[in-house]
Amino acid sequence: MLKVGIAGIGFMGMIHYLAYQGARGMRVEAIYSRSKKKRSGDWRGIQGNFGPAGQKMDLSGVRTYGRLEDLIADPKIDLVDVTLPPYLHADTTISALKAGKHVFCEKPISLQADESQRMVRAASQAKRQLLIGHVLPFFPEYAWARRVIESGKYGKPLGGSFRRVISDPAWLKDYWNPKRVGGPMLDLHVHDAHFIRLLFGMPK
Repeated sequence: MLKVGIAGIGFMGMIHYLAYQGARGMRVEAIYSRSKKKRSGDWRGIQGNFGPAGQKMDLSGVRTYGRLEDLIADPKIDLVDVTLPPYLHADTTISALKAGKHVFCEKPISLQADESQRMVRAASQAKRQLLIGHVLPFFPEYAWARRVIESGKYGKPLGGSFRRVISDPAWLKDYWNPKRVGGPMLDLHVHDAHFIRLLFGMPK
């Protein structure tokens, strides 16, 4: 049984928490949030652009931490799931890796290339796995498209047209701040850039 600690309870933290409820071989062992209300299980104020609305959660059996360092130091946690704002990804991930935890980190990996490289080096040095939450390749329609393209069934792809239609996450006060969230390019388009690169390779 892989024991998970979720660092950050906002929209994605809630979505990850719900996903773990249906995952085999994994269990949420602990959560971290600065909010006492969220630590009590009252997630009704959480908003998102897909999925369910926030609700009251039964956190019995789940340890709750108001300090991030306490979650990372918890000896019963195997994996830290980082769903904090992007500007906190690098330091949180590196701390968790140094503590001997595997890390699943929401995208974008970070807001700066040098921070991203530090995260990858830290995983290698700690001999722990670091996975970034690029989900498109796992969606059935995208997985099908990738299989068909890679099989060559219809020949070699010559180009592509990509468009993302999604609501503006107006509930995020720092959404357009390049030093904290990064706006639509780093919060949303990063999904598409990742999938396009899987299909066509790195641009020259």
